[in-house]
Amino acid sequence: MATDDRQFFYRLNQRLAMFQADAANKEHWEQRWSKANLRSLLDAYSSGKLDEFENIFTRHLPKNLPVLEAGCGNGQLVMALGARGYHVQGLDYAEATIARIREAAPELNVRTGDIFHLDVPAGTYGGYISIGLFEHHPAGPQEALKETRRVLHPKGVALISVPYLNAKRARLLKRVASVPGTQTTDGLNFYQYYFSREEFQGHIERARLKVVECYPYGVYTGLVRDSVLWRWVTQRRLFVWPMHHRFIRWCANAPGWLRFKAAHMLMCVCKPTETV
Repeated sequence: MATDDRQFFYRLNQRLAMFQADAANKEHWEQRWSKANLRSLLDAYSSGKLDEFENIFTRHLPKNLPVLEAGCGNGQLVMALGARGYHVQGLDYAEATIARIREAAPELNVRTGDIFHLDVPAGTYGGYISIGLFEHHPAGPQEALKETRRVLHPKGVALISVPYLNAKRARLLKRVASVPGTQTTDGLNFYQYYFSREEFQGHIERARLKVVECYPYGVYTGLVRDSVLWRWVTQRRLFVWPMHHRFIRWCANAPGWLRFKAAHMLMCVCKPTETV
């Protein structure tokens, strides 16, 4: 059965929010992740490749303390980090996806769980990774950040990314209509928020964490999603493949000014305030 994958933007709680036919619930993610060839995906990451996270992960994640990826999805980062010698665990609330990972790669330490109520003592994790997770909660990221702070080791680090309110999206926020709740009159459902650097840093600080670095990434994705021209070029495959590949690589290593202007995602490197 075909799904309606159209996406629409509104202002919700004074933030730019994406709405679509499907809500960002467990069933949505189970269906999305079930489409992947899981064994091939995990094999591809068994060499330890970290893509755009290479530099930031290896500089900040400790190897002498447990690392948690909260919202691990299909587990490719758990596989990659494990291959590099990290004591990494993956957690997700999608039971069927976790079961598929265990069947495909029983060596991976993955389990089901709730990011708002992690069943571990305070200070358990030296590293906490969240890639595109906290933006899907209509009430905002605050409660999830508080639980992140609780389980983070006093000398630990949290690497948390959310969709970024880049320059073009900030202009869009000024134009879109406001909605009062998580469903529109024509049946669209709230999917995710976009955060400015200043707003998300404020949430982090209220959770008794401190941002020590901000890393915008996904410049190629940001350009394609936010620009009608770039979307048109890529959809019609006007790039020959070698040129397209070089452009993708250039975007992955784009200068800081372009990252803060056009990136799709923003990662914050956070530490407990008492240790900074």
